[in-house]
Amino acid sequence: MTPRYANGAWANVGDQVVGKLATSDGKSKAGVVINVTTGDDVLGVQVQYTEAVKRGPNGEDPDPPSAALRLRAGLYVKQFAGGNDSEGFVLFTCVDFGSASDLAKVG
Repeated sequence: MTPRYANGAWANVGDQVVGKLATSDGKSKAGVVINVTTGDDVLGVQVQYTEAVKRGPNGEDPDPPSAALRLRAGLYVKQFAGGNDSEGFVLFTCVDFGSASDLAKVG
């Protein structure tokens, strides 16, 4: 059985969603469904999202979020946004699992 959102709609790849994910520490995330596991109602939806993390006071890269997508050890999918070397944010591409019932389809 395919997982369903709280409103009863089927979860599908490509859906834009908002809600709590496995490692979101109770904070809602907004992203795109990239995988749905049939028969798994607990963590059957995989969501990709972008998380902005403020750079350090001397421009150093911040620690990556726990769900940051790793290409290999110590190398993350990230880009820099705004400001010079001592300000701005690092944008991390993240992937996390969640329960469809904890997510809402938007758009």
